[in-house]
Amino acid sequence: MFGLLAGAWGYSAYKGFTWTSECRRRQALSEEAIADHLRTLARSAQTPDDSP
Repeated sequence: MFGLLAGAWGYSAYKGFTWTSECRRRQALSEEAIADHLRTLARSAQTPDDSP
C-alpha cells in the first residue's frame, strides 16, 4: 500500500515539474514575441527626416 502511495506521489511530482517547465518555456517565448512585436511597432512609428 505504501509503495502505491509513494508511486502516485512520485508521478504527481514528475508531472508537476514537467508542466511547470513547459509553462515557463511558453511564458518566455510569449515575452520574446511581445518584445519583437513592440520593436516592430517602434520601427514603423519612426518617420524619416524630411528636412533638406
